[in-house]
Amino acid sequence: RQLLMVASQKVKTPTMELPILHSSSSLRKAKRLQRRWSRLLFS
Repeated sequence: RQLLMVASQKVKTPTMELPILHSSSSLRKAKRLQRRWSRLLFS
């Protein structure tokens, strides 16, 4: 209820940006993390 009372008029999707080193292993780890977090639910 409190979220509805103080929420803004424009709904925004939360995002996160992380810097990644330019190596093949870092890219693989980042892709794995992206798949795990693509449907992160908050309760």
